[in-house]
Amino acid sequence: MIISIITVSYNAEKTILKTIESVANQSYQHIEFIIIDGGSTDSTLDIINSNKSNIDIVVSEPDKGIYDAMNKGIKRATGEWILFLGADDVLHSKDTLTTCSSQLSSRFDLIYGEVVKVPSQIRYDGTFNLFKLIYRNICHQGIFFNKTIFDKLGLYNQKHRINADWEFNIRAFQDPSVKIKFIPVLVSDFFEEGASGHQVDEAYEIRRKELLKTMPIWVKACYKYRRSTLVKRISKTFLNFKYA
Repeated sequence: MIISIITVSYNAEKTILKTIESVANQSYQHIEFIIIDGGSTDSTLDIINSNKSNIDIVVSEPDKGIYDAMNKGIKRATGEWILFLGADDVLHSKDTLTTCSSQLSSRFDLIYGEVVKVPSQIRYDGTFNLFKLIYRNICHQGIFFNKTIFDKLGLYNQKHRINADWEFNIRAFQDPSVKIKFIPVLVSDFFEEGASGHQVDEAYEIRRKELLKTMPIWVKACYKYRRSTLVKRISKTFLNFKYA
């Protein structure tokens, strides 16, 4: 079973080597490593070219943003499963993919684990459901996508500059035909100062309100009364959600 690792980069000379090495050092052997670079102007491409023996596909050209680059990677991937790893992120250990591969089953479309936020060292963030996704996202560095899910749901919506992966995950959790599984495994170390760490995607904030209208009535009710003591108790008991 081939796992395609897709890394999107742009002027990542300070961090991309550790990302490449974390993939190259995996004990799991059936990896397709794809780097989609946005036409870096620093030494990123020099580092990539110096490590080409550990990379299967390199594309360097201008793009329309992170999700345009991720979509390019999806189209080029040949593995049964896809994992996105940022150019400043690393797989959690050398045995990560060996451990996770035993959990990857074609019966599922999306299988996700957890990540460690760096530098805070916070473990993030357990099981998710539709209600929890309204408030926070699953880090895509912790998600294994069966490639067929993109045939079901389409690619990332590029009108969302920062949060298209969030919108995609909400669509996945809403779709009854999409089979999802959580595995209690640390997949990646996620650098929380990256592009999605602090920026607010205004287009997504508007879209989130529209998405909420399409959600099951229990989600809408919990969201509407989210500050009530009862809903907080329900969410903690049944939805595995902790309020900030």
